[in-house]
Amino acid sequence: MKLDAPKDKARASAVINWLAKQLKNKEINNIGVRAYWPKRIQMTSASLSEVLANPASLIQTDTKELPTHLEIIRVIDLSTKFKGPRSFVEECTRQFPEFYEDIGQHLSKWTAKAPQVKKEEHSEDTEIPNIFSNPETTMNNELTTERNAAVDSETTGAFSFENYSK
Repeated sequence: MKLDAPKDKARASAVINWLAKQLKNKEINNIGVRAYWPKRIQMTSASLSEVLANPASLIQTDTKELPTHLEIIRVIDLSTKFKGPRSFVEECTRQFPEFYEDIGQHLSKWTAKAPQVKKEEHSEDTEIPNIFSNPETTMNNELTTERNAAVDSETTGAFSFENYSK
């Protein structure tokens, strides 16, 4: 199973710990963890028991990059199952649900935290305008503007759309 690594972490060890927390108390011998890195940094791998004991086992020295993906794998020797035409398929159909039961159902993909609303402090002197503040004043200002435009057009004798454009 391949999971995208968390993007909100600052250190690679925090990304590995995110996965390790999901799989704690899972002591299964044939499970491995791979970390895929950006750029040309090679993939690293370790057993699940190593990662749970020391999450830094997946981190290469002198790297400040974060892993891009984490992959959890199960390695099973099926070489003897290739002898019969049906035995390989039967073994796979048995192993896939077992892997999901052991590991897959305990994993969840990373989701970003919801953004937090920043609370701004308003002083009592500052008035926040809204559409309901002083409706009479707003109406009176509009009526005064219309009357002035009408008086201007009567005195000049010319009609202009400029007076009515808004």
